[in-house]
Amino acid sequence: MDPSLTVPTFTTQASLLATTPSDRAISYTSQSGIHFLRQSSEWKEVQTAHYGQVSLETLIASYGSENRTLILAGPIQVGSSSTVTVPANLHLDIRKNGYLNLTSGQTLVLNSPITAGLYQIFRYVDSTCAVQFGINVRQTLYPEWWGAVGNETTDDTAAIQRMIAVPSPLELQNKLHFSSGKNYRITDTLEFVNTGASFAGSYVVSGYGSYLKWYGPSN
Repeated sequence: MDPSLTVPTFTTQASLLATTPSDRAISYTSQSGIHFLRQSSEWKEVQTAHYGQVSLETLIASYGSENRTLILAGPIQVGSSSTVTVPANLHLDIRKNGYLNLTSGQTLVLNSPITAGLYQIFRYVDSTCAVQFGINVRQTLYPEWWGAVGNETTDDTAAIQRMIAVPSPLELQNKLHFSSGKNYRITDTLEFVNTGASFAGSYVVSGYGSYLKWYGPSN
């Protein structure tokens, strides 16, 4: 951080968000454990709250139109609405041990690409949850984001099915990437569905040196 920038201390989130100079570095930690840092004109917000203390939907509602990066370093609820949309000006950088919890019947729409490693970042309470990317977002998807392991022992069927269920715009063709050297255990049929709408099931699949290994019924 630039030592020439003033770093004031705030006691409430409202006083932080009301601060006007965009060239000031601001650091704030709420009682629920959320750490906010604004350096120059870019916001970096680190979520370390425990599950249930804050939601992504609540954070989105407090943001304006500035381009911002939200770093998730811990679990966070998506929100209470049936559809929660991440705007194009908000970039999610999800670190290990950070993940998004979706409730029953909930859809998370991402209008900007996300950054994450090969670990689970989406957790569904049941099969009615869904993730979508906006029509202008080209994103590489990894089965690990939905909990696949690739060790040939863990059943990766559900995780891979949830990945390929993400609608892929025909004109963009999201990439499904299977990590080299991994063996993904499959115990049931995987279904690629083309909706026939603007969000079609059109993908580019990559994964040199990786295998999908069938452990389902022999017939």
